[in-house]
Amino acid sequence: MLNDLSYNKEKISQAISECVAWLTSLNLLKDESNELKNTLSEVLDNNTTDRALIAEAENFHNLIIERDEYIKDIAIDVKRLEKKIKEFPSKNIDRHWQKQQQKLRNEMIYLEKDFAKMREDFYRKFLRTG
Repeated sequence: MLNDLSYNKEKISQAISECVAWLTSLNLLKDESNELKNTLSEVLDNNTTDRALIAEAENFHNLIIERDEYIKDIAIDVKRLEKKIKEFPSKNIDRHWQKQQQKLRNEMIYLEKDFAKMREDFYRKFLRTG
């Protein structure tokens, strides 16, 4: 019984730590998103006549906004999960929040890969142009 309680407390502590790490990662992605928007603005400030470039910039701006919304949604879910975990009695681990945690883990992996691809495409397009 004591070992179960100790194991559960450790499991809960790890889950909370993971939530904190995710929120940190999401804040970094949000900051990077703002940097991408600033870079986009600078590129357009230096070239306002190239219609293809303007269209590409609008496309990337929309992609960035979509990622911003996804970041915001995941952050809300992570904060809810963290609150749920903290309020849960440590003597009994709830399988429901463990499923939510795995779902968020998968979403974070997807978001980070998707954002990295977008970033790469962005810099490939706009660093050679800008």
